[in-house]
Amino acid sequence: MSELFDSWSWQRKQPAPFDQYDESELKRTNTISMYNAGPRKVATIHPVAIRAILAYMNLETGTLPPGQKHLGAIGSQGNDFTVAEYPSVSGEIHVIAYNRNRGTFKAGRYADPITPTEKPASYNYSENGQSGTALFFTLLPLAMADAEFNASYQDLKGYAANGFLNKEETIKTAALLCDNLYRRVKNADNLGDAGIHVKVNAGGIIPAIRPMDITKGTHLATNILYGDFKVLKAEYASKTPMELIPHKEFVGQYILNEQRILTPIEEATVPVLPEWYIIPPEIKLLCEHAKKTTGTSRAMRNFMLRGPAGTGKSQGAMAMASAFHLPYRFYTCSAGTEIFDRATRS
Repeated sequence: MSELFDSWSWQRKQPAPFDQYDESELKRTNTISMYNAGPRKVATIHPVAIRAILAYMNLETGTLPPGQKHLGAIGSQGNDFTVAEYPSVSGEIHVIAYNRNRGTFKAGRYADPITPTEKPASYNYSENGQSGTALFFTLLPLAMADAEFNASYQDLKGYAANGFLNKEETIKTAALLCDNLYRRVKNADNLGDAGIHVKVNAGGIIPAIRPMDITKGTHLATNILYGDFKVLKAEYASKTPMELIPHKEFVGQYILNEQRILTPIEEATVPVLPEWYIIPPEIKLLCEHAKKTTGTSRAMRNFMLRGPAGTGKSQGAMAMASAFHLPYRFYTCSAGTEIFDRATRS
């Protein structure tokens, strides 16, 4: 098994403006991520990660760099996949599908002019292959759900708008972003929801996206965050995208007790749904039943979500709390849990 932050990846060329700074300046001890629990409190700008972050920023702001033909695109399919098209400096479009539950990737490289229904070139994340910027790029919507990462990203975007004139703050912010992402990938198993799970096959060989994946709509985005997809387009697929449930028509729309006023502590624990989260119709249906039966002799208040790990049970429960505008609590049961071991749940 290879690692996303493989040793050779740290030796890649830095993108502008970081290629103008001494290597010693790119290592910082005056700014580290809250997830940095190691003995060496150092944050280092990772060239591949920061290149992906800058590309994501260009996509969000609609800034097309000189000599580049495409900005790329990024979105999600349900709550299981992030899908992205990254515009490589080689002129290719790198198409990535990232399974958030398993931490695995599928990828393909498309030359310009793009023919989506033809077999793409393989993607090999290695020192002599692809740099992996597209893989990092695809992780960014999930990375952005973290408050520390998002705040630093917004700061860097501000410095970019001013032409990176503030060198010191630019470097510090970029180092913090890279440190945040690095720690959340490296220590994913110990960070709960903050962890970003990534698995890369030995040798960096990424399983291929196939032409039939395009024509069957296997990786078709059901929610587009930014950009215009050139390969993963509905016109090339026979599959009809599922209808999205807008967040504004769901969050806080199923309050069960209009008279209840939450305390400040309770308000702070009402879940906020991230932009990428696709509301499952089954979850909306449960909320509708709870609302409709309120005030009856059989008000629905207890729900059991059943399924294997990673299928969205916890996210579904958080979404329901958001819809009800109630505090979210959870309790982990084990073999030694007794019936009197209870916790308040929303």
